[in-house]
Amino acid sequence: MQTKEILNSFYKAFAQGNTEQMLSHYHPEATFKDPAFGELSEEEVKAMWTMLMERAKGNLKIEHEILEANETSGKV
Repeated sequence: MQTKEILNSFYKAFAQGNTEQMLSHYHPEATFKDPAFGELSEEEVKAMWTMLMERAKGNLKIEHEILEANETSGKV
């Protein structure tokens, strides 16, 4: 699967509230960093998405646009 396809699949799953599909795209050594959560390990990332999706209870409207994508990364 190409980077653009992975990103589209992740955000489609996000919009549908499909946490399992979202998490299937994370590498076992993935990390996540932002001001709200700080730096998280792969297991902490999974717990974060699970918690956020459970709290949202399907009340999310997610739209995305792939701004750039190459072999190893992308900007959404």
